[in-house]
Amino acid sequence: LAIAQVGAFSMIGAGRATRAGIVVAVGALVRYSAASLLLVLGWGPSGVFIGFSAGDLVLAVSSIFLALRWIHSSGEQRVDGRAVTAYMISVLASSLIGYGVSQTDRLLAFLQRGFSDLALYNAASVGAAVAAFAPAAVTNVLVPILSSLREEDYPHMREILRIYTRYVSLVSFPMGFG
Repeated sequence: LAIAQVGAFSMIGAGRATRAGIVVAVGALVRYSAASLLLVLGWGPSGVFIGFSAGDLVLAVSSIFLALRWIHSSGEQRVDGRAVTAYMISVLASSLIGYGVSQTDRLLAFLQRGFSDLALYNAASVGAAVAAFAPAAVTNVLVPILSSLREEDYPHMREILRIYTRYVSLVSFPMGFG
């Protein structure tokens, strides 16, 4: 998934946010459709894992293909494989740590209470996760933009970050308690 993030975020940073959104949406559609189908067909938790893996693979392959195609057609930059690899490893490590931490409560709920109570817990926790969506969505767009600023644009960066903090706080803070 870290590789897919490089492709999708590269597309966003290149001004191709609409295409990146379509690729991410198609990956999610494949992910949840395959997981649901395999679950209904009796594959159980392994079917969900296979479905999610299929969606992640579609996202990774399509986003990297489109990002590399755009980079090669622009003729502006060459891809530095070492920098991309270092970035992917750091994103993968932080994603695995974040995923592990964020799923611990679900694992404990399953081990203590079983599938039915885990389903109820998951439904309730989705509502709380909405509060985290606003900062993540804005950050995914904002970071590539900020990274493309030149040194003479740095004074504007402070103003952009101030506005970002204000509006994301106004949206996500009340939702965290709602």
